[in-house]
Amino acid sequence: MRIHVTIDRLVLKGLEVPHHQREALREAVAAELGRLLQEQGLAGAWMEGGSVHRLQAGSLPWTAEAGPQPLGQQIARTVAPSLGGERINGATGQGSHR
Repeated sequence: MRIHVTIDRLVLKGLEVPHHQREALREAVAAELGRLLQEQGLAGAWMEGGSVHRLQAGSLPWTAEAGPQPLGQQIARTVAPSLGGERINGATGQGSHR
């Protein structure tokens, strides 16, 4: 199974990410989300493809000094259960399937 994750827009309320780190953050989220879904599976509704208008990660503890890679991985781990099968454990995000 091939999984391709594209993030058109990433909105982080209450967290200021320096402009020069924004693309790296978006890439880190997409890479980790793709890895998790490839490894742990997709929910049946996603097997034919689709898109998500919005996923909410909730509150994430974070310090900007840690860099975009760890934050991207943390965001992906938080929203992955919204897209994945039962094998993905963790917090649930709220996604809308369109």
